Amino acid sequence: MASQEKWVRLFEQVIGRQPSPEEFMKGKETGFAPIHIKEIAGLQVPEKSADESIAAGAPKQGKTDIQEWTAAFETKAGRKPTKEEFMYGKSQKFALFSVDELANVINSTPAPQKKPMSKRKKLLLGTAFFIILSLISAYAYGLHYYSRPEVAKRYLEAVNKDFDEALPYEVWSDTEKAIKKSELAYTDKKSVQIENDESALLNGSAMRKIGQKYLIFPNWKVVVTPITAKVTSNTKGMTLSVNKKKFATTDSSRFSKTLTRLYPGTYQFEASINLDGQEVKVSSEENLSSDKTVALDVTYLNFTVKSNLSDGDLYIGSKKVGTLSDGKLEVSNTAVTNSSKVYVKKTFGDDSNVKSDTISVEDIYDGDTITLDADGILTKATAKSVLEKAYYKLSNYASNHTAPDKLESVFKGGSKNSMYSDVVNMIETNTTNAKNRSAKSITFSDIDVTKVTQTGEKTYTVDFTVIYDFYYAYDSEHKSSGSIIQKMSWSANVEYDGSADSRSDSYYYNDYTDDYVIAGKNGDSSVLSEKNTVN
Repeated sequence: MASQEKWVRLFEQVIGRQPSPEEFMKGKETGFAPIHIKEIAGLQVPEKSADESIAAGAPKQGKTDIQEWTAAFETKAGRKPTKEEFMYGKSQKFALFSVDELANVINSTPAPQKKPMSKRKKLLLGTAFFIILSLISAYAYGLHYYSRPEVAKRYLEAVNKDFDEALPYEVWSDTEKAIKKSELAYTDKKSVQIENDESALLNGSAMRKIGQKYLIFPNWKVVVTPITAKVTSNTKGMTLSVNKKKFATTDSSRFSKTLTRLYPGTYQFEASINLDGQEVKVSSEENLSSDKTVALDVTYLNFTVKSNLSDGDLYIGSKKVGTLSDGKLEVSNTAVTNSSKVYVKKTFGDDSNVKSDTISVEDIYDGDTITLDADGILTKATAKSVLEKAYYKLSNYASNHTAPDKLESVFKGGSKNSMYSDVVNMIETNTTNAKNRSAKSITFSDIDVTKVTQTGEKTYTVDFTVIYDFYYAYDSEHKSSGSIIQKMSWSANVEYDGSADSRSDSYYYNDYTDDYVIAGKNGDSSVLSEKNTVN
């Protein structure tokens, strides 16, 4: 018989729980025999066969071989016996019927029933799964949203809208701290230099990772290098301002003040003072992309300016000091600063402008005459060459009544050009389509440019006169011959065209005329005078 401790362990193994006190007492009554465990626990025990009943009443068999019993157990149970099962076999003197008893107990033992999951537990598990999935999704989204390309994209969108909207994306390059609006007191937001090249933002050093966003995401920022401007002046009592905001008054002839943390961009520096009843102002326009010294020293100059921008405005620094007349302006006793630039600029009605060469004040000496020409300006001489080239084409048409080659090299739009079509109609009206008498020939000569007016960055009106000679030959119907000579007044629109190489007709005229084309007529022509020699 098994001991009570072994019986309890075997009971737990077979039934899946500890025996109750009543079940323990019943086990004790059976002498803790393992064979009665299922019966005590209330489980149905398969009925024994007749052979088994007979065997049970028969005298006990002798001791069987342990190895034979163990092999039989492994065959029945599919595993080796436990210590308790082995001890039970020993108590039965390793009789083979004990193997069947143990096998019946093992095979008929129901699997432990899992308790169904409660609704609360299901809800908790579902909530936990949802939270974990949400956290994973949020993390993936955050990695994308705070990536360098996405931050650069949002920055460029902000830049295109408003300067202030771009500020939250920027930091100073030296401190890596946010740029405060209070640090932009002298900044003209319309003249700042902002990095708006996507390639530079993604590949260069224009962006930098500044720590982490929410402790887990990269915090990409656009870095801005602060500019330092040292402003000096040689005159005491001057009021200094930058972008029309006062920042100092000079207290000596060797004054200097440093402005720090300026946002890169264009700044208008100005110094003003009243000297002997005269308001003196000196200014300097500075494009600040690196540290710079700006000298607002007072210098008095007298000089003469000449320019092919005949009625352009003369600027010293950012200050307009006068307007040229016939390409000339006398500048007298003007206070300037050595760092200022001098140039002539012509602004047109369409807001386009042309700017001349630039010269620094420090390169101008008192009494000098300086020439500040702009490139590509149409002169009277060039305009005359362009018109001679045009009338050469018209002479070809007058001779054979067919459109000449490379017409577009002179007349924009070719045969549809308004000036060209007007002259061609005149030729046809007086020759092949004449109602009374056809001219034998028509020639053009004596082109005289009276005025060139620039109307835009690349557009001009050219006023000129030209001689038309209509020759009438002697014939039997009209027994006379001679010419009708008219002096015509014309105004043409001329444009600068950079595609000269593709339409060059320079075999006849100087190459520089290929840069200009006649865009059309600027009003109708008129007859200034007429001479008739037909008799």
